[in-house]
Amino acid sequence: MNNKRGFWCFCTIFENIKCSVMDLELKYHLLDNFEKKEVMDFIDFLLHKRSRKKEKTTTDYQKRILSVSVWNDDDVKQFEENNRLFQQWKPTEW
Repeated sequence: MNNKRGFWCFCTIFENIKCSVMDLELKYHLLDNFEKKEVMDFIDFLLHKRSRKKEKTTTDYQKRILSVSVWNDDDVKQFEENNRLFQQWKPTEW
């Protein structure tokens, strides 16, 4: 019984997709050549945008992580020393 229900759901979904594709195809054929090219360009744009979005998230993130510098204790000591010297410095009064 459960298999019949699953098959019925599959058929219903398939019919909806088939109707949508047929509807899209009918509308597409009503367009002139210039309009068809615009539709195809727009579809290409959407697909390109999707693929770029996936690429961008991984590569940009990786670049940002790789560009983070790592300081060791000696580097930090140098900053602390410079800070100490700066705090001791007395500017000349005019």
